[in-house]
Amino acid sequence: MLNNVISTDISRRLDIVARRGDTFILHLEVLDSELNPYNLINYKVKMSIVQSLGAKPLCTLSGNDTCLVGALNHISNGDGFISIEVPSSVTKKWKDGEYLYDLSLTAISLCGDGDKTTWLTGKFIINPDITL
Repeated sequence: MLNNVISTDISRRLDIVARRGDTFILHLEVLDSELNPYNLINYKVKMSIVQSLGAKPLCTLSGNDTCLVGALNHISNGDGFISIEVPSSVTKKWKDGEYLYDLSLTAISLCGDGDKTTWLTGKFIINPDITL
């Protein structure tokens, strides 16, 4: 049995707690090893939320795609930031509970999509709300 492990998985675990019916806003500051803003302009950002592995996503966020039935969400990225917003009109349709999510970046090249890397994974917990 080998005791040494080589891992090519760079993802970090970050659990997220959101409230059903509230506007979901997540702003991430991304810095390089020298604490300079990491240039994310040439990347596509995508986040999926699922109830369990292999299940149909509760929500997939990617640029200005739709989330659930025709509701608009938004992911933007640039020099050192990723910003994710989902309006309350969408989150009020979410069911309370514990889900899984991941956030991946795909490099954009002249020949199409380049390397894809998952940066964040973890639990996505939706707390109940009384006033919807």
